Amino acid sequence: MIPGKAKQWGRTCLVTRSTAGLVSVLAILCLTVMRAPAETTRDQKLFSAQASSISADEMAMLLATLIIAESSCGLETTDVPLNVAVRRYGFNVVDFLPDGRYAPVVELKARKAREFIQGTGRQFGCQGLIETVQRFLPEIVRK
Repeated sequence: MIPGKAKQWGRTCLVTRSTAGLVSVLAILCLTVMRAPAETTRDQKLFSAQASSISADEMAMLLATLIIAESSCGLETTDVPLNVAVRRYGFNVVDFLPDGRYAPVVELKARKAREFIQGTGRQFGCQGLIETVQRFLPEIVRK
């Protein structure tokens, strides 16, 4: 969970039907899968080992996905501080909080994540969001 006003994003985002928004979120999810080719393991895991670096835009997408997965999909998180997980990618979580450097990007990505759930259906949409968070921030997700 992001401390402070982060939950406020979930309450203030307007949910609108937007084909462009849905395509944007689908493109991000597809790029995530394409950047991490599937492994063939006994468990048939979808994603390979965690990427070592991501862009600020991708981190904003991950944090927005985390926020929406928590508020709309019931994702439960661990007690691992979010700043530790974000720091591993070379970012400071403060930059993504309200009034932070990337706050507008996180708000936009949160809106797109809600549109993704609305456009694809709750079950499929939530599954996609949760799998994305598990892929990039596994220590944050309670199993």
